[in-house]
Amino acid sequence: MKTFRLVFMILIMSGLIFQGRAHVCWDDLEFKQFSTPEGLPNSMVHQVYQDRDGYIWIPTFYGLFRYDGYEVRTYKSNLYTPGLLVNNNVLCVEEDYSHRLWIGTHEGLCMLDKRTGKMKKLQLDGVSKQRLNEIHVTKKRTGFI
Repeated sequence: MKTFRLVFMILIMSGLIFQGRAHVCWDDLEFKQFSTPEGLPNSMVHQVYQDRDGYIWIPTFYGLFRYDGYEVRTYKSNLYTPGLLVNNNVLCVEEDYSHRLWIGTHEGLCMLDKRTGKMKKLQLDGVSKQRLNEIHVTKKRTGFI
């Protein structure tokens, strides 16, 4: 019974300590709302991702958007750029160590070379026409989807 009380007290104390730390962290954060009035074309956001260059990438139901702190750039297939993305329902993004952005869509995988601005649709065995919800790239240049 003494062991149970000791474990219980440690859990309560650690919860109080972590709660205090979380409170300090929250006080240091500044939240800004970014939605349609600020330039985001729609509010169906799947993820918010900041790359190594500081750009904010926003995958949405209607394409991929890059915010540089001043304006929004749109990446999506339409009449002027057919086939830019495999599908405009972009679910996730992840940057690798070669400054390429891997883009998971509702129907497969794309890759944007940020240095050249060129987009590629990728055909991988077992991945084509598949919904990609998450992408992770390791320091060893291995990608997991």
